[in-house]
Amino acid sequence: MKINAKYTKHLYNQKSQAEVTFLIENYRHTQMLNDLSDDKVYAIEIKERKSKRSINQNAFLWAMLHELDKHTNEDMMYWYIMALTDTDSKHEYMLGLDSIEQSLMSVFRAVKKVGKRQVDGKELSMFKCFYGSSKMNVKEMNELIDTVLRYCAELNINVEEYRE
Repeated sequence: MKINAKYTKHLYNQKSQAEVTFLIENYRHTQMLNDLSDDKVYAIEIKERKSKRSINQNAFLWAMLHELDKHTNEDMMYWYIMALTDTDSKHEYMLGLDSIEQSLMSVFRAVKKVGKRQVDGKELSMFKCFYGSSKMNVKEMNELIDTVLRYCAELNINVEEYRE
């Protein structure tokens, strides 16, 4: 079980053992406490929670990409790769035969062929491989969403119904 909580205090009991208090605000997490038993010993790891992109951010992004797909002659992945490129999202460059593209797409979220190179007499393709929005934090995701919002605004596509 993994629970997000805010530390509030600690104190020591009469046996000099530490007792720690955390505030759990998430209802589902509070319900998980019902599964605890006082006759068991639990391993507890305490670490600072890093803010990740939210499910709502993800849904909003893909709803906007769907609208761009519907209103233009380009599919959602075209717009997604364009936004990843415009925000300089985390990526790697890979060099290989054209046949490697499908393998790259199974590892990376988005792959774009960006050129050709001659290596030892063979023509190889250069691929820009994006890790994608699933690896982004809130700030990076906001930048990506703002970029896609700009595309929608430039094309007069109303996406207000998809906002939280």
